Amino acid sequence: MKTGKFNDLPTAEELTNDLANVCAIDSIPDKSLVSDVLQKLISHFIEPVRTAVQNGRTVPAQPLRQLASLSAVLLRALGKLSDQSVTTIGKLQIHQLDQLIGVCNLALETAHPTEQMDHIEAIRNILDRKRQAIIIVQTHPLALETMDAVHRNDRDVVLRAAHLMGWSLSFASEELKNDKEIVLAAVRQNGWVLGFASEAMRNDKVVVMAAVQNNGIAYQYASPELKNDREVAIAAVRNSQISMIYMGPHFQRDPEIRAIVYPRPQQH
Repeated sequence: MKTGKFNDLPTAEELTNDLANVCAIDSIPDKSLVSDVLQKLISHFIEPVRTAVQNGRTVPAQPLRQLASLSAVLLRALGKLSDQSVTTIGKLQIHQLDQLIGVCNLALETAHPTEQMDHIEAIRNILDRKRQAIIIVQTHPLALETMDAVHRNDRDVVLRAAHLMGWSLSFASEELKNDKEIVLAAVRQNGWVLGFASEAMRNDKVVVMAAVQNNGIAYQYASPELKNDREVAIAAVRNSQISMIYMGPHFQRDPEIRAIVYPRPQQH
């Protein structure tokens, strides 16, 4: 079997520097930065290693451990990596999870029996559970109801479910019911689920407008402040005239709102 020293691979220094820069940011505003680092990890390191193994080359343990460690650093940079879960802001796709799981498997398969690889095995298991949860909600979004608290607080899992079926927001953790991107995805699919969103989200005009434009009756779940917003009220009755029953007297007497709800018959 051929051996390879991976002289054709870039050193880990440039990637480590990139990861360090990402990790130094508490709140990552530029999600493309995270995505770029992930793609670099996969294209520069993981894919060449997997190709080398498939071609019969013996891969030294050090690069494999390095890859698994870099994966762990990246996952921490993406969001949080705990003993139970990895919740990211990078919207990991199934094929990316497969790549990260694959490098952990390679490290485990080629490690010397005396090496302590428990941390890499733990990461691999966490990633695999996450992958399985995403696959399940892609087919059955409401299966989120039967998942444990870890997955109901996993941003990638819940966001995927919310895009497909807004009602799944009702099964999300309280933390994620306060996540604007998740709530927006849910109310755009089913405006009625605004009622499951956090108080802050029900006071967010962008979220409430999206909800009432999908289902005007969602107006009833808006905050008192936004129920008094004329633009919100008009958007609600344009979608559903029934929403007028949830409005105060000042809007029920509003000429424009009444014209929408009680249109005059056209003169012939």
